[in-house]
Formats: sequence, C-alpha cells, structure tokens
Amino acid sequence: MLEQDDVDAVVNPSMKKKWYSIGEASEAIGVPNSTLRHWEKEGLIEPERDYESGYRKYTKSDLRKLLVIRTLQHAVYSLEVVREILNEMDKHNIDEAIRITRDSLIYLDDLVKEQLRGMRYLHKLSDIVGNE
Repeated sequence: MLEQDDVDAVVNPSMKKKWYSIGEASEAIGVPNSTLRHWEKEGLIEPERDYESGYRKYTKSDLRKLLVIRTLQHAVYSLEVVREILNEMDKHNIDEAIRITRDSLIYLDDLVKEQLRGMRYLHKLSDIVGNE
C-alpha cells in the first residue's frame, strides 16, 4: 500500500504521468470525486492547484496517500485515526503509524465483540417475547 509499485499497479498504464486530475485520481483509486473533495475539506489531503485554472493536481505521492485513506476508511477507521496515521506517515514515522493502526484494530475488535453480545441479547429477547 505504501510502495511506489503499488501506486503504479492502481494507475492505468496509459495514464502514467506527472500529475492527475481529480477525475483521474478518483477513477484510479475507485472513489467518487466528491469523496476526494471531502477528504480535502477534512484536511486529509492537500493536492496542488494549477496556477491558471485552479484545478487540483494529484501527484503519485498524493495517490499513495489516497490509497491509504481509502483503505483505512474501508476498514471503518474514524477520520481522527486516519489523520493520526497520515501525520505519522508524513513524519516518516511508520512504526508509530503501525502502532496507531494496531491499537485501533484492538479497539474495533472490542467494539465488534460488544455488538455481537448485543445481538445475542436481542435474539434472546425476541425469543422471550415470541413465546409469550
């Protein structure tokens, strides 16, 4: 996910160039344009702007960061956790980014356990109510 080869695998070979438009970037990572705008608004990504047109210009480094954001969002990480991980990556502190990710996984695991426990209680309640 963090290597340049991974970005090259995502980008269409005919699209390999210095920078990408918002449409090309969104297509390359598989999210709508509006998602990229939302992530920019949340401060997760700051693409360069074309001086004349004002259009966003995404570099391969930006695409790599977008892939990380997308992956973390699909794993149901909060924007706060995504922001922490990206900040550590920007500081080249990969060990800390991994620690934050692992801590978040433990938290999510506990959350899933609580949800499953709640589902079990709901099934028991429906059985009790159904038998009355």
